[in-house]
Amino acid sequence: MTLFVTLHPVHAKPVADTHSQPAARTPGKRPRLEGVDAARGVALLGMIAVHSLYQSTASGRSTWSFTLFGGRAAAAFAVLAGVGIAFMTGRRRTPLSAGQATVAMLTVRCSSARSDWHWDTPTPRWAR
Repeated sequence: MTLFVTLHPVHAKPVADTHSQPAARTPGKRPRLEGVDAARGVALLGMIAVHSLYQSTASGRSTWSFTLFGGRAAAAFAVLAGVGIAFMTGRRRTPLSAGQATVAMLTVRCSSARSDWHWDTPTPRWAR
């Protein structure tokens, strides 16, 4: 407990102030978890490295950045997004019937997707 000392106007000598309280936290606001924030930062740097740096050298060998982050950064990013959503919702559950409108909307969007998507397109030469 922190003790604040103030001068009382009548006695002009130090008096312990027992009415002062340390600043209370905002209700509903939790402290941040530095480990999760650090993992998000590493995942973000990995995503930047994978998408902006070379994947292989001229001789065809993988670069150190792609070896380190390739495939792992996207997975970590997705997992940490789920962790963030779990933190935001506070593990509240919603009834199954509450998602019917969302399921209906996604069904309509998927069924009315562009018809020019071809799943049997040949693999490009560079991907072979």
